[in-house]
Amino acid sequence: MYDKPRKPHPDAKKPARPAPHPDRPAVPAAPRRPQEQRFSCPVAASCGGCQLSRLTYPEQLRLKQQKVEALLSGLCPVEPIIGMENPFHYRNKVHAVLSTDKRGLPYSGVYAMGTHRVVPVRSCLIEDKRADRIIQTIVAMLPRYKIRVYNEFTRRGFLRHILIRTANVTGQIMVVLVATGFEFPGGKAFVAELTEKHPEITTVVLNVNQRETSMVLGKQERALFGPGHMEDELCGKRFRISPQSFYQV
Repeated sequence: MYDKPRKPHPDAKKPARPAPHPDRPAVPAAPRRPQEQRFSCPVAASCGGCQLSRLTYPEQLRLKQQKVEALLSGLCPVEPIIGMENPFHYRNKVHAVLSTDKRGLPYSGVYAMGTHRVVPVRSCLIEDKRADRIIQTIVAMLPRYKIRVYNEFTRRGFLRHILIRTANVTGQIMVVLVATGFEFPGGKAFVAELTEKHPEITTVVLNVNQRETSMVLGKQERALFGPGHMEDELCGKRFRISPQSFYQV
């Protein structure tokens, strides 16, 4: 026979942790490297953009390596994937869809995967923080300038999308306002206030897209501020980038 261990009384106090020795300062926990952090995004389930957000970055790389090796097995050797030092806020092309809530107030976000339902997103873990801040400034300005957000069901409204491009080396920033026409009442004052709030903006372009299509940009555009393009450097080469250019990471 043996005595069963007794359960602690529910009112019993837990033993206090011993205080650190005065001659031994407490050692703070080492901060986790960006690669070891998980993508704890509040809208990952509804957005569907980052489908591997449950994994750490090294785990994501290992999974991608396995998939590529399986696809190219017997065709060619596959070199190890070279990961980033910091896998957050790296994307230099940011696209925001505009919509309105039940009160008629505008908000920005992304389409839920496989739908045209707009999921509100104020900031994204992979997008350039400067772009996110500019988008939120634009959204907040819309009611004061009485700029109506386009409704794809009624086909009424003016502003459809906001596209931001950021340059990693030169620091230049392009803002593209995608609208249904070139007539932009109050446009000069709107752009003046926007560039005053964000002097880092080097050009603002009005792009016109009147088509009922999933394509974001139309074929016609004009510069409202600056040269209508930006420049950046990559691999020792300098590139002039327009709103239509394929230049993104």
